[in-house]
Amino acid sequence: MFAPLAALALVTSAATPQIKLAQGGVSFVDVSPAKGAFFVSSFDQRLSAESGYRVVTQDEVAAVLGLERQKAMLGCSGESSCTAELAGALGVDGIIIGTIAQIGGIYSLNLKVVRATNGEPLSNVSFRTKSEAELLDLLDTAARQISGDLRHAFGGPAPAAGPSSAWLAPVIGGGVAAVAGAVAYGMAKGTEAKLRGHDASITTPALLDETARTGQLQQTTAVVLGAVGLVAIAGGLVWRSLGSAPVTPTVAVAPGTAVVGLAWSWP
Repeated sequence: MFAPLAALALVTSAATPQIKLAQGGVSFVDVSPAKGAFFVSSFDQRLSAESGYRVVTQDEVAAVLGLERQKAMLGCSGESSCTAELAGALGVDGIIIGTIAQIGGIYSLNLKVVRATNGEPLSNVSFRTKSEAELLDLLDTAARQISGDLRHAFGGPAPAAGPSSAWLAPVIGGGVAAVAGAVAYGMAKGTEAKLRGHDASITTPALLDETARTGQLQQTTAVVLGAVGLVAIAGGLVWRSLGSAPVTPTVAVAPGTAVVGLAWSWP
């Protein structure tokens, strides 16, 4: 008879180092410090969400460099000396600089990201608007545009997706496979009962062999479907709890053995 073995192999991929950006200093012209800080914070959060990169805030920069040195660097426009200092102190890959100005009722937004090691420009956006509400929208637009430029320069994760129920697909599919496996198991037990009970319909040795092969196939199908179902359910739950990429179940079947593997990326 078929003696199944289902082994669950959990494989995690090594996480790549996360790209870090530092808020090198956005200067304000006729914009109050409190309001300007709010604009910058909104942009930083959106940029981090869009790119998946870590954004070191101005407060964090000040904690490392000291407030006076941070103020002195607000005039840095991408010179290699400024960026090298930030890169060395904070271990970042890119520096965010720019201005938010209000002149004659017009808001002017200029943001740039430069490579920390040499000041090479990686992205540069400029917008103008007459309202603060539109300025917030433009900060979101700037974050999306800069994220695309930085992914081209650095590589890294795709834009972060919102909450998703996609993890339900493998759970539901796994449930269906498990139920199908249970049905196949019931059929296999019925076939086994016919063989053990010397069913009257089995009248020749050829029919006996065919029935035995059918029962073995049913049992193999039951084990494989059940194992795949359990792996898919487990993978869906892992996906939901860890927020990883979709799991990839694999199945290898050999005489007397079924080996099931599950792989995902550890966040």
